[in-house]
Amino acid sequence: TEHLTLNDDALASISKSILFPMLQMVNYFAHRYEEAIPSVWDLSRREYHILIVIGAHPDISAIQICELTGYSQMTVSRRVNQLLKSKKITKILDKTDKRKFMLALTDDGWQLYKKVIPIGLELEAEASSCLTKPQLKSLNNILGILSASLAAKPIT
Repeated sequence: TEHLTLNDDALASISKSILFPMLQMVNYFAHRYEEAIPSVWDLSRREYHILIVIGAHPDISAIQICELTGYSQMTVSRRVNQLLKSKKITKILDKTDKRKFMLALTDDGWQLYKKVIPIGLELEAEASSCLTKPQLKSLNNILGILSASLAAKPIT
C-alpha cells in the first residue's frame, strides 16, 4: 500500500503542477518546429535557438546566450562550437576585454536566420491562435515573471 500512496501523491502533484503543462507545451512546440525545419539545414533544436538569439542580439557573448535561453554553459559551448564549425557564426574579439569573444552570424548564418524566423513566427501564431489578445498578454506577463524568478535563483 505504500507504493499506492506514493503513486497517488505523484499523480496529485502532477495534476496540480504548473511545470508539466509548460513542459508539454514546449515539447509539442519544439516537435512541430523540428518537423518544419528542413533537415538539409543540419540544425539541432538548441542550435537554431542559439542562432535565433545571436541574430536577435548581434555581438553577444556565450554567457549572455545562457542567460537568455536558460541553457547551461556546457550546452551553449557545444552548440556554439558546432555552429562555428558549420560556419553559421563567427567569433569577434571583445574590444573592451581581449580575453573575451562575442558571437555574430556569418553571411550564411544570416541567410539561414532569414529562413528560420518566418517558420517560427508562423508556428507561434498557429499555437497561440486559441488565445485572445488579453490571454496572450497575460500569458507573456506570467511567463516573464516566472522566468525572472527562476533566473534569479539559478540551480547549483
